[in-house]
Amino acid sequence: MAWVAWRGGNPLGIVAGGMLLAALGIHELAHIFMTKLFGYQISELRFSPLGGSLSIDQLASATPEIECLIAVAGPFVNLMLVSGVSYLKMMGIENGWLQLWYELNLLIGLINLLPALPLDGGRILQALISKSQGVVRANFIVKLSSILVAFLLCTYGGLKFWQRTGGLLYLLTGLLILIQIGRQKLFTLDLARRLLHQKKRILAEQGLLNVRSVLVSATTRLSWVLKQITGREYLLFYLLNDGVLYTINEDLVWQSLLNQGYEVTFGDLLIVKED
Repeated sequence: MAWVAWRGGNPLGIVAGGMLLAALGIHELAHIFMTKLFGYQISELRFSPLGGSLSIDQLASATPEIECLIAVAGPFVNLMLVSGVSYLKMMGIENGWLQLWYELNLLIGLINLLPALPLDGGRILQALISKSQGVVRANFIVKLSSILVAFLLCTYGGLKFWQRTGGLLYLLTGLLILIQIGRQKLFTLDLARRLLHQKKRILAEQGLLNVRSVLVSATTRLSWVLKQITGREYLLFYLLNDGVLYTINEDLVWQSLLNQGYEVTFGDLLIVKED
């Protein structure tokens, strides 16, 4: 993190750099612990000049409650460490390195709560929105939020840097957000298929069938289904056509999406069923 390499214009020592890595490591370990606790796979762990980056199974993003818990674990641990240092201060225990540990964890915890991807705050916001609005719509809203946060960070950081009063951290954070947003992959059909299999497995293990009924028309595209994904609910579609009420299950919809593409409508699907 640029703040560690250059804090108030004065270079920090190796010990301070090690303290930063320790704070980042604890942050990422909290994410790893929660990810493993819920049975998801970790594909990659990287450290960049701006912090750590953990890549986990995208299926976690389709279960809002779990995604939120995994995301909040990192900042929560950092802020708990901040509380611990504050307690020591109340007990009269203070020194420069303890203050640095306080500042590092406070910085990592607060920055990661910004509502922008790939920061934890963006993942938390996405999870909360997807619970009621669906994964695709949540991706779109959080992408807009991320761009806005990046713009504000770059503007503020640029002004401070121009005035020679710091600002490098804000600039780098804003640029990181913009880069990651450009690389962000939207919810794919392959991921949707994997999600369906996971939901059916979870429902089978629990002996439950949490069904969400969705009313559609003959002109509704199957791709619209992507916006209705809200976690562990199994979708059941109802289509009223010529006075007849048809029931279409989620398995058939995903199969048609994979085989025929996004342009297929429920009316087309109905013709296939009748044939």
